[in-house]
Amino acid sequence: MRRAPDFDELVGEEVGPHERERLRRAHEALLAAGPPPDLPESLARPRGPRRRTGSLLLPLAAALALVAASFGAGWLARGDDYQVDFALGMHGTSAAPAASAELLVFEKDAAGNWPMEMRISGLPDGRYELVLTRDGKPVESCGLFLVRGRTVTLLNAPYRLREYDGWAVTPPGSGRILLRTDEI
Repeated sequence: MRRAPDFDELVGEEVGPHERERLRRAHEALLAAGPPPDLPESLARPRGPRRRTGSLLLPLAAALALVAASFGAGWLARGDDYQVDFALGMHGTSAAPAASAELLVFEKDAAGNWPMEMRISGLPDGRYELVLTRDGKPVESCGLFLVRGRTVTLLNAPYRLREYDGWAVTPPGSGRILLRTDEI
């Protein structure tokens, strides 16, 4: 039986403390899940010269299951790895007076991205865009999202936030502001 790789052997010291903890939780989740089951003997033995397309589905399904499990373990292990840097309320404008949102902006990552979570209510179902504003006008997109009733969506701001004065929600490409923050 192979021994599990040591976490410190896998992850170098150049990884920051938040990322290191996130990776440790993922490592522990994968160790707890254990290795995949062995392939049944009926599937492992050769079947002769004829190959069926169906026999290719098992390796594909196993690969997809592994990818899904890895993604799920990473998603669960991330937990509260992202620390909220700041939170902003968004209020509806005269174009959507009943709308409101909360924007949680997490700590900037090593690449300069600001991951965000936005919780929206009161907007009609549809497609919207979160934008950064300068002088109150939309200038940079932080992503598109769909609203269906109360909605929580994950977005990203790959910008230097000091260059902007707020955020707004608009129908894509319209420039018509439905929700806005007072300031960053």
